[in-house]
Amino acid sequence: MFCRSRDSRCWRVYQTSGQVGAGGRGGPVSRPREPVSALDATTAIDIIFGGCRDEALIAFGSRRPLANGDISPHYMFALQVGDRRQWLPAVLEHQLDQTQYIMQNTLSTNALHRWNRRDQRYSVEESHQAIRAGKPRYFAASNRYVHDLAAVVVDLDAYRVGLEPWDAFAVVGNRCSAGELPWPSLVALSGRGAYLWWLLTSKDGRPPLATPDNAALWELTARTLVQCTGDLGADPNAPGVGKETYGK
Repeated sequence: MFCRSRDSRCWRVYQTSGQVGAGGRGGPVSRPREPVSALDATTAIDIIFGGCRDEALIAFGSRRPLANGDISPHYMFALQVGDRRQWLPAVLEHQLDQTQYIMQNTLSTNALHRWNRRDQRYSVEESHQAIRAGKPRYFAASNRYVHDLAAVVVDLDAYRVGLEPWDAFAVVGNRCSAGELPWPSLVALSGRGAYLWWLLTSKDGRPPLATPDNAALWELTARTLVQCTGDLGADPNAPGVGKETYGK
């Protein structure tokens, strides 16, 4: 998951330098320790989702209170990969006063129903109508609907260990240079923390599909990367097919 911060039209996503990790996508631009210009939203989404299947869904959300008082991302807009450039501007115009989230893995169209009512499905066209009208159309986000495994992401809560995000990036860069970690494809700021992104490709040059075997390998990879960055504040609860850091 990465987010656009409140009161900002810029998604603070940066490409990294050095060797992109095995299976990673995205070109080298600058070391994560350097405060380079953020990618614009269209470019970032093209880098992440450009190789995904056209029919798959990119899911957008924002934070809102739950019935128990907790605040959690709720996913409200979905657009198909093949139509992303047509509908992305309209999505970005909504919720400008809130933190906005995006899943880093795509969903199948079977996700388009109320989260607890599979019998209340709606179409991609109805989802597009919701985007046009600016009225959220909430939908299900769970393991069973993940389509493309576009990325493995580690959520660094750097502030919990007394680090600024760019300081954490510098440590990551040193470990990558030393061969202790594969270079992440992207890094993204999240206020007091950061996300490390490893973009995935299979032998055909596209992100792997979310088969049971691939999902299990994703899970193992994510947990291994979390263990390797635990001292930088990596969130041990983040990895999981059905969680925001994986792609719900």
